[in-house]
Amino acid sequence: MDSKFIKPSLFGADPNAGQASEEWKHWYRTFTNFLESFPAVSAITEQEKLSCLVAHIDKDVYSYISECASYNDAMSTLEGLYVKPCNFIFDRHLLMTCKQQTGQSLDDFLQKLRQRSRTAIIKPSQLRSTVTKQFVMHIFNSYSFTAAGKYQRRVYEA
Repeated sequence: MDSKFIKPSLFGADPNAGQASEEWKHWYRTFTNFLESFPAVSAITEQEKLSCLVAHIDKDVYSYISECASYNDAMSTLEGLYVKPCNFIFDRHLLMTCKQQTGQSLDDFLQKLRQRSRTAIIKPSQLRSTVTKQFVMHIFNSYSFTAAGKYQRRVYEA
């Protein structure tokens, strides 16, 4: 596979930004795929990987790893900086209080519920029913509020 087609962009996310963790996870996956795309990936030394890493990060991000001597140290430093531990209680609260916004499509609302359900720790057996109940409970039907109520009663009767 030709590595020029999956070359990662320059990573320069602020670690305190709201989406920094998601940006890091995406960039990290792209970067590791980029390294693995070289024909002799096992022949690449730690120093070469570190040099490649430095070439693909912003100067502000480089300041966090400038003291690191190896690739693994640099990656663990960046991982600790960008991947924050989840607050499962707050994530569950966000899932349970998530409501469809005015003008938001049902597909977008369902996607938002599914995304929030990934971080809220819920037993796999309860995950689908929880998302379904939240979806039906909090849909905003601009055409008929009675139709939304009918769907809500149907879910809770089941």
